Amino acid sequence: MGAGAPAHQMAKAFGVYDERRGSYKRVTFIIGSDGHIQHLIDESPPEDHSQEALEFIQRNS
Repeated sequence: MGAGAPAHQMAKAFGVYDERRGSYKRVTFIIGSDGHIQHLIDESPPEDHSQEALEFIQRNS
């Protein structure tokens, strides 16, 4: 999806656009080298996402 993609198309494809509020949910995706989603962080407070992502990567490397 590039610059010509309709607004919010990527967020909608990943299920992180809240139509009702017109905003994005704070979600962190960890994508593996195979291009598949390996882990999803969405229930943690946003300020904890980076630490949780780092811990996941360290556990799974």
